[in-house]
Amino acid sequence: MIMIYGASDDLIEIEGDFREEIYAIDADTIPYLLSFSDSTVLEVRYDERGMWRIRRVVEGLAQYEHREGTDVDTDYSDRATLYGVAHGVTWEKFSQ
Repeated sequence: MIMIYGASDDLIEIEGDFREEIYAIDADTIPYLLSFSDSTVLEVRYDERGMWRIRRVVEGLAQYEHREGTDVDTDYSDRATLYGVAHGVTWEKFSQ
């Protein structure tokens, strides 16, 4: 199991079976795409309200759960949980 969420205004955190921290200084202007070993792809961005938003753009083999952040002061990040990801994540900034 791994959980993905935003922290502060410039970090994407991945915790669980493996741990990764992505310094995402410009996530308010450029979404980040995270690709997992089960083929799941998530888009992570920091919106204009100061909320971290996570959206699944490709469904992989892992079971997926999503909980939306609700308050900019106390619950400022969506949380996505993947069950069944064997290992690893790759990421890049989205570009058109």
